[in-house]
Amino acid sequence: MKKLFKWGLIVIVGLVVLSFIFGDEDDSATKVDNNESTEASAEGEKEEAPAEDKVFSVGDEVQLGDILVTIDSAKYTEAAEYTESKNGKIITLDATIKNNGSEEIYADATEFTMATPDGNMAEGYFGYNELELSGEIRDGKQLKGKLYFDVPEAEYYELYYEPTFSWSGDEIEWKIEKSELQ
Repeated sequence: MKKLFKWGLIVIVGLVVLSFIFGDEDDSATKVDNNESTEASAEGEKEEAPAEDKVFSVGDEVQLGDILVTIDSAKYTEAAEYTESKNGKIITLDATIKNNGSEEIYADATEFTMATPDGNMAEGYFGYNELELSGEIRDGKQLKGKLYFDVPEAEYYELYYEPTFSWSGDEIEWKIEKSELQ
């Protein structure tokens, strides 16, 4: 009985310690403004632009914890010769993920999902020879890659990114307008 009590106490103390270590992080998504005309704060550092609605656009650099994510471009592309589009259109996104942390991270296309205005989730498209974004990113380095989605034609699309190894459950959302697709 004492042994069971001892192990129960160890587990509870361990959980409390882990919650203190990982629970204090503010991983909410914020837009990073790299414009030189940004006013400096009292400490002389650049301020991050507030993200009231937390919905971003193509080209925005978005900070989520130690990760900086940018959707560099979005365009409709033709389906591959032997793999037709099930929904009529293929969206190809160029993305960059930068690791500003002190430890290596893993990033993958499966961390991104896309929805259409009617609320349906888009399927990934796997017909191209060029593989999607995937790999480990050393501290201070970045990874560039592509994301592919098989979608119906719509006025806009919603793209979501949620890191696999995140304790907070925070995510980034982009609204990609049809007019932004090259």
